[in-house]
Amino acid sequence: MTSALAKLNDALPSLDWVEISDRKAGAIKLTPIEAAPEPRNLRRIKNEVARRWSAVPLIDILKEAILRTGCLAEVTAATGTGHMHPDVLAERLTHTPTARTCATSAAVT
Repeated sequence: MTSALAKLNDALPSLDWVEISDRKAGAIKLTPIEAAPEPRNLRRIKNEVARRWSAVPLIDILKEAILRTGCLAEVTAATGTGHMHPDVLAERLTHTPTARTCATSAAVT
């Protein structure tokens, strides 16, 4: 790790896309990169999603995906703490109560 940091330190002055100032708080400025070209089929995908689900708010689609996949259980397990029940986390992320937390909303802090 020491050698990698030394290489980075040696390379920084010659990089034209990064600037590090001597401010007390330390400011690192990166030159904005050019936008990547839009993927070939992205416009078609967007149009198809809009055609099928334009009447459904995006937050409802997110909520349904969370409830169907159970992905929040994996997220809370990956954080290592696991103190928050996935239903409570889903409610906080989407700002809409789940059926399970509606009945116990007084217990949610």
